Amino acid sequence: MALWDILGKVTNQPIHRLLGGKLRDRIKPYASMLMEEPEKLQAKLQSTMQRGFRAFKIGWGPFGRRDDAADEAIVRAARAAIGPDCELMVDAGASDAFWPHGYKWALEKSRMLANYQITWFEEPLRPDDIDGFVDLTRNSPVRIASGEVLTRRQSFLPWIERRAVDYLQPDVTKVGGLTEQHRIGQYADDHGIMMVPHGWNTGIGLAADLHLMATAGNARWVEFLTPEPYMDDVFETPLKLDAEGFLAIPDGPGYGFKWSTEGIRRLSQGISITESRI
Repeated sequence: MALWDILGKVTNQPIHRLLGGKLRDRIKPYASMLMEEPEKLQAKLQSTMQRGFRAFKIGWGPFGRRDDAADEAIVRAARAAIGPDCELMVDAGASDAFWPHGYKWALEKSRMLANYQITWFEEPLRPDDIDGFVDLTRNSPVRIASGEVLTRRQSFLPWIERRAVDYLQPDVTKVGGLTEQHRIGQYADDHGIMMVPHGWNTGIGLAADLHLMATAGNARWVEFLTPEPYMDDVFETPLKLDAEGFLAIPDGPGYGFKWSTEGIRRLSQGISITESRI
Protein backbone atom coordinates (compact mmCIF):
# COMPACT_ATOMS: atom_id res chain seq x y z
CA MET A 1 0.00 0.00 0.00
CA ALA A 2 2.85 2.39 0.79
CA LEU A 3 4.60 1.58 -2.49
CA TRP A 4 1.53 2.61 -4.49
CA ASP A 5 1.55 5.97 -2.67
CA ILE A 6 5.24 6.42 -3.46
CA LEU A 7 4.65 5.57 -7.13
CA GLY A 8 1.86 8.12 -7.32
CA LYS A 9 4.03 10.82 -5.80
CA VAL A 10 7.03 10.03 -8.04
CA THR A 11 4.84 10.21 -11.16
CA ASN A 12 2.67 13.05 -9.79
CA GLN A 13 -0.44 10.98 -10.48
CA PRO A 14 -3.38 9.82 -8.34
CA ILE A 15 -3.46 6.08 -7.76
CA HIS A 16 -6.78 5.69 -9.55
CA ARG A 17 -5.14 6.93 -12.76
CA LEU A 18 -2.29 4.47 -12.35
CA LEU A 19 -4.90 1.70 -11.95
CA GLY A 20 -6.46 2.61 -15.29
CA GLY A 21 -8.55 5.71 -14.68
CA LYS A 22 -11.57 6.54 -12.59
CA LEU A 23 -15.13 5.75 -13.60
CA ARG A 24 -16.69 8.06 -11.00
CA ASP A 25 -15.84 11.26 -9.15
CA ARG A 26 -17.54 10.28 -5.90
CA ILE A 27 -18.83 7.24 -4.07
CA LYS A 28 -21.22 6.61 -1.18
CA PRO A 29 -19.71 5.63 2.18
CA TYR A 30 -21.80 3.61 4.57
CA ALA A 31 -21.41 4.30 8.27
CA SER A 32 -20.38 1.03 9.88
CA MET A 33 -21.07 0.47 13.57
CA LEU A 34 -21.64 -2.25 16.13
CA MET A 35 -25.19 -3.11 17.19
CA GLU A 36 -26.46 -2.11 20.59
CA GLU A 37 -29.78 -2.25 22.39
CA PRO A 38 -32.50 -0.53 20.33
CA GLU A 39 -32.63 2.85 22.10
CA LYS A 40 -28.84 3.28 22.17
CA LEU A 41 -28.56 2.19 18.56
CA GLN A 42 -31.22 4.65 17.46
CA ALA A 43 -29.40 7.53 19.14
CA LYS A 44 -26.12 6.54 17.49
CA LEU A 45 -27.72 6.26 14.06
CA GLN A 46 -29.45 9.61 14.33
CA SER A 47 -26.21 11.26 15.42
CA THR A 48 -24.43 9.72 12.44
CA MET A 49 -27.15 10.95 10.08
CA GLN A 50 -26.38 14.47 11.24
CA ARG A 51 -22.86 13.99 9.86
CA GLY A 52 -24.40 13.48 6.42
CA PHE A 53 -24.41 9.70 6.06
CA ARG A 54 -27.24 8.17 4.04
CA ALA A 55 -26.22 4.49 4.25
CA PHE A 56 -25.62 2.48 7.43
CA LYS A 57 -24.41 -0.96 8.43
CA ILE A 58 -25.11 -2.40 11.88
CA GLY A 59 -23.36 -5.57 12.96
CA TRP A 60 -22.37 -8.10 15.59
CA GLY A 61 -23.44 -7.20 19.13
CA PRO A 62 -26.50 -9.16 20.31
CA PHE A 63 -27.62 -10.15 16.79
CA GLY A 64 -27.92 -13.92 16.44
CA ARG A 65 -26.66 -14.35 19.96
CA ARG A 66 -29.87 -14.01 21.96
CA ASP A 67 -33.21 -14.75 20.27
CA ASP A 68 -35.31 -13.91 17.21
CA ALA A 69 -37.33 -11.23 18.99
CA ALA A 70 -34.20 -9.34 19.99
CA ASP A 71 -32.83 -9.53 16.45
CA GLU A 72 -35.96 -8.08 14.93
CA ALA A 73 -36.29 -5.39 17.61
CA ILE A 74 -32.80 -4.12 16.76
CA VAL A 75 -33.44 -4.04 13.02
CA ARG A 76 -36.87 -2.46 13.48
CA ALA A 77 -35.38 0.28 15.66
CA ALA A 78 -32.60 0.94 13.16
CA ARG A 79 -35.00 1.30 10.25
CA ALA A 80 -37.23 3.62 12.27
CA ALA A 81 -34.23 5.76 13.20
CA ILE A 82 -33.00 6.36 9.65
CA GLY A 83 -36.32 6.34 7.83
CA PRO A 84 -37.32 4.62 4.58
CA ASP A 85 -34.98 6.46 2.21
CA CYS A 86 -31.59 5.49 3.64
CA GLU A 87 -29.84 2.20 2.95
CA LEU A 88 -29.51 -0.26 5.84
CA MET A 89 -27.22 -3.30 5.93
CA VAL A 90 -27.02 -6.01 8.60
CA ASP A 91 -23.85 -7.91 9.52
CA ALA A 92 -24.39 -11.07 11.57
CA GLY A 93 -20.67 -11.44 12.20
CA ALA A 94 -20.55 -15.20 11.73
CA SER A 95 -16.76 -15.16 11.57
CA ASP A 96 -17.02 -14.79 15.34
CA ALA A 97 -15.69 -17.79 17.24
CA PHE A 98 -18.24 -20.50 18.06
CA TRP A 99 -20.95 -19.16 15.71
CA PRO A 100 -23.94 -21.39 16.46
CA HIS A 101 -26.15 -21.00 13.36
CA GLY A 102 -26.36 -22.62 9.95
CA TYR A 103 -28.15 -22.37 6.63
CA LYS A 104 -31.76 -22.63 7.82
CA TRP A 105 -31.27 -19.94 10.47
CA ALA A 106 -29.72 -17.65 7.88
CA LEU A 107 -32.52 -18.24 5.37
CA GLU A 108 -35.22 -17.56 7.96
CA LYS A 109 -33.37 -14.45 9.13
CA SER A 110 -33.06 -13.17 5.58
CA ARG A 111 -36.85 -13.39 5.21
CA MET A 112 -37.29 -11.27 8.32
CA LEU A 113 -34.75 -8.74 7.07
CA ALA A 114 -36.55 -8.43 3.74
CA ASN A 115 -39.44 -6.83 5.63
CA TYR A 116 -37.12 -3.94 6.55
CA GLN A 117 -35.67 -3.31 3.06
CA ILE A 118 -32.18 -4.48 3.98
CA THR A 119 -29.64 -3.80 1.23
CA TRP A 120 -27.52 -6.82 2.10
CA PHE A 121 -27.11 -9.48 4.80
CA GLU A 122 -23.44 -9.91 5.68
CA GLU A 123 -21.63 -12.95 7.06
CA PRO A 124 -24.75 -14.91 8.05
CA LEU A 125 -22.80 -18.18 7.87
CA ARG A 126 -19.37 -19.33 8.96
CA PRO A 127 -16.81 -17.96 6.51
CA ASP A 128 -15.68 -21.37 5.27
CA ASP A 129 -19.22 -22.64 4.52
CA ILE A 130 -19.10 -21.99 0.79
CA ASP A 131 -21.80 -24.57 0.02
CA GLY A 132 -24.14 -22.89 2.51
CA PHE A 133 -23.43 -19.51 0.94
CA VAL A 134 -24.16 -20.83 -2.54
CA ASP A 135 -27.58 -22.10 -1.43
CA LEU A 136 -28.33 -19.00 0.64
CA THR A 137 -27.43 -16.57 -2.13
CA ARG A 138 -29.65 -18.50 -4.51
CA ASN A 139 -32.66 -18.57 -2.14
CA SER A 140 -32.45 -15.47 0.06
CA PRO A 141 -34.86 -12.59 -0.65
CA VAL A 142 -32.08 -10.15 0.30
CA ARG A 143 -28.60 -9.97 -1.17
CA ILE A 144 -25.80 -11.83 0.61
CA ALA A 145 -22.30 -10.49 1.30
CA SER A 146 -19.09 -12.05 2.62
CA GLY A 147 -15.36 -12.39 2.05
CA GLU A 148 -13.65 -10.21 4.64
CA VAL A 149 -11.57 -13.04 6.13
CA LEU A 150 -10.30 -14.40 2.79
CA THR A 151 -6.74 -13.64 1.70
CA ARG A 152 -5.04 -13.63 -1.72
CA ARG A 153 -6.97 -13.81 -4.96
CA GLN A 154 -6.77 -17.61 -5.15
CA SER A 155 -9.01 -17.82 -2.06
CA PHE A 156 -11.67 -15.76 -3.82
CA LEU A 157 -11.78 -17.71 -7.08
CA PRO A 158 -14.25 -20.44 -6.01
CA TRP A 159 -16.52 -17.86 -4.33
CA ILE A 160 -16.66 -15.88 -7.55
CA GLU A 161 -16.95 -18.80 -9.95
CA ARG A 162 -19.69 -20.47 -7.89
CA ARG A 163 -21.45 -17.15 -7.29
CA ALA A 164 -21.51 -17.82 -3.57
CA VAL A 165 -22.31 -14.19 -2.78
CA ASP A 166 -23.99 -11.20 -4.37
CA TYR A 167 -21.45 -8.78 -2.86
CA LEU A 168 -17.80 -9.73 -2.40
CA GLN A 169 -15.91 -8.05 0.45
CA PRO A 170 -12.11 -8.24 0.16
CA ASP A 171 -10.09 -6.17 2.63
CA VAL A 172 -7.14 -4.34 1.07
CA THR A 173 -5.17 -4.61 4.32
CA LYS A 174 -5.53 -8.42 4.30
CA VAL A 175 -5.49 -9.60 0.69
CA GLY A 176 -2.05 -8.31 -0.27
CA GLY A 177 -2.57 -4.66 -1.13
CA LEU A 178 -4.06 -2.70 -4.01
CA THR A 179 -2.70 -4.86 -6.83
CA GLU A 180 -4.24 -8.03 -5.44
CA GLN A 181 -7.57 -6.41 -4.58
CA HIS A 182 -7.80 -4.77 -8.00
CA ARG A 183 -7.41 -8.17 -9.65
CA ILE A 184 -10.03 -9.72 -7.33
CA GLY A 185 -12.45 -6.94 -8.18
CA GLN A 186 -11.96 -7.31 -11.91
CA TYR A 187 -12.57 -11.05 -11.78
CA ALA A 188 -15.72 -10.50 -9.70
CA ASP A 189 -16.90 -7.94 -12.26
CA ASP A 190 -16.39 -10.47 -15.05
CA HIS A 191 -18.87 -12.71 -13.20
CA GLY A 192 -21.45 -10.02 -12.44
CA ILE A 193 -20.66 -9.82 -8.71
CA MET A 194 -20.54 -6.50 -6.91
CA MET A 195 -17.49 -5.59 -4.82
CA VAL A 196 -17.89 -3.82 -1.49
CA PRO A 197 -14.49 -3.51 0.20
CA HIS A 198 -14.32 -4.48 3.84
CA GLY A 199 -12.97 -1.44 5.67
CA TRP A 200 -13.02 -2.16 9.40
CA ASN A 201 -9.46 -0.82 9.71
CA THR A 202 -8.20 2.79 9.46
CA GLY A 203 -8.41 5.92 7.35
CA ILE A 204 -5.45 4.65 5.34
CA GLY A 205 -7.53 1.65 4.29
CA LEU A 206 -10.36 4.01 3.34
CA ALA A 207 -7.98 6.07 1.20
CA ALA A 208 -6.97 2.92 -0.68
CA ASP A 209 -10.60 1.85 -1.06
CA LEU A 210 -11.58 5.20 -2.58
CA HIS A 211 -9.03 4.78 -5.36
CA LEU A 212 -9.87 1.11 -5.92
CA MET A 213 -13.59 1.77 -6.10
CA ALA A 214 -13.08 4.78 -8.36
CA THR A 215 -11.74 2.42 -11.02
CA ALA A 216 -14.16 -0.49 -10.47
CA GLY A 217 -17.20 -0.99 -12.64
CA ASN A 218 -18.84 -3.16 -9.98
CA ALA A 219 -18.71 -0.74 -7.04
CA ARG A 220 -21.22 1.49 -5.24
CA TRP A 221 -20.04 1.87 -1.63
CA VAL A 222 -17.04 2.07 0.68
CA GLU A 223 -17.10 1.18 4.37
CA PHE A 224 -16.57 4.08 6.78
CA LEU A 225 -16.03 2.96 10.36
CA THR A 226 -17.68 5.51 12.67
CA PRO A 227 -17.22 6.99 15.15
CA GLU A 228 -13.57 5.98 15.24
CA PRO A 229 -10.39 8.03 15.81
CA TYR A 230 -8.31 5.66 13.67
CA MET A 231 -10.57 6.67 10.80
CA ASP A 232 -11.29 10.33 11.51
CA ASP A 233 -8.07 11.52 13.15
CA VAL A 234 -5.45 10.29 10.67
CA PHE A 235 -6.34 12.98 8.12
CA GLU A 236 -5.05 16.55 8.35
CA THR A 237 -8.41 17.76 7.02
CA PRO A 238 -11.40 15.70 8.23
CA LEU A 239 -13.39 14.04 5.47
CA LYS A 240 -16.70 15.67 4.64
CA LEU A 241 -19.65 14.20 2.80
CA ASP A 242 -21.54 16.17 0.19
CA ALA A 243 -25.23 17.01 0.41
CA GLU A 244 -26.22 13.59 -0.94
CA GLY A 245 -23.98 11.63 1.41
CA PHE A 246 -21.10 10.93 -1.00
CA LEU A 247 -17.31 11.22 -0.64
CA ALA A 248 -15.24 12.80 -3.40
CA ILE A 249 -12.49 10.72 -4.99
CA PRO A 250 -9.17 12.54 -4.34
CA ASP A 251 -7.14 13.64 -7.36
CA GLY A 252 -3.82 14.53 -5.70
CA PRO A 253 -0.63 12.49 -6.18
CA GLY A 254 -0.66 9.05 -4.59
CA TYR A 255 -3.57 8.69 -2.21
CA GLY A 256 -4.16 12.42 -2.42
CA PHE A 257 -4.44 12.97 1.33
CA LYS A 258 -2.27 14.72 3.88
CA TRP A 259 -1.90 12.69 7.04
CA SER A 260 -2.26 14.31 10.44
CA THR A 261 1.14 14.09 12.13
CA GLU A 262 -0.43 14.87 15.50
CA GLY A 263 -3.25 12.35 15.08
CA ILE A 264 -0.90 9.58 14.03
CA ARG A 265 1.55 10.42 16.83
CA ARG A 266 -1.23 10.18 19.39
CA LEU A 267 -2.83 7.03 17.99
CA SER A 268 0.51 5.24 17.59
CA GLN A 269 1.72 6.19 21.07
CA GLY A 270 4.47 8.48 19.88
CA ILE A 271 5.50 7.52 16.34
CA SER A 272 6.27 10.59 14.23
CA ILE A 273 5.89 10.56 10.46
CA THR A 274 8.09 12.50 8.06
CA GLU A 275 6.35 14.22 5.16
CA SER A 276 7.49 12.99 1.76
CA ARG A 277 9.78 15.37 -0.12
CA ILE A 278 9.19 13.66 -3.47
